Parts: sequence; structure tokens; C-alpha cells
Amino acid sequence: MRSAWLAYLGALRLTSPPDTLAELDARNPQMAARLLTPLTRWRKFDRNRQNLMRDALERIRAKEDLSKDVFEVVTKSLKD
Repeated sequence: MRSAWLAYLGALRLTSPPDTLAELDARNPQMAARLLTPLTRWRKFDRNRQNLMRDALERIRAKEDLSKDVFEVVTKSLKD
């Protein structure tokens, strides 16, 4: 399970999660918020992966026209 998750994190660099999520958020905000769940666990990883995941969340938060669902998940996750 852990190796699959690490592969997912590696794929984050190959795609643009904020752009993909913004497209999904426009169509299905609840699904987009649900798909953010793995990124909300960024504190459980090593420093390098934490930075990647946190950066992705911050880029998502910076997008205009986010739904309330996605905004809530991202904001709560980034709260210190």
C-alpha cells in the first residue's frame, strides 16, 4: 500500500493536480473534495514529500472559483 502511495506522489510531479482538480471541481465539487483526502495527510510523510503535497494544496487554494467543499478541505488541511 505504501509503495502505491509513493508512486502516486511521484505522479504529482508529472501532472498538475491543481489544474485537474479545478476542472473536476467545476463539474463535481464533492468528488473533487473527496479526491483531496490523500493530500490532507501530508504531515505523515518525510519532509520532501510533505513539501510536495503542501505545495499542491497551496496551488489548489490559490485557484479562483473553488467550491466551498474543496476550499474547506484545503483550508483545514493547511491550518497549522
